[in-house]
Amino acid sequence: MDCYPKGNLRNCVVAEHNELVTPFGILVPMFRNNEIRRKSGKPIAFYSNGCLKNLPLQEQTLIPTSLVRRG
Repeated sequence: MDCYPKGNLRNCVVAEHNELVTPFGILVPMFRNNEIRRKSGKPIAFYSNGCLKNLPLQEQTLIPTSLVRRG
């Protein structure tokens, strides 16, 4: 775990199953390495304002965007 100078969380590594509720649905951060080509221990990163910057996922997940829409 690493923090910004003002104490806000900068990044952390997840060690067990967690579910993050987001506007895109429930996302599960990577907490274990299931594949040979994936590095374990990738951190979840946050901007200094607390918004997510990087969220490595446990499984490939379709995220709807302006380029990819559901249905």
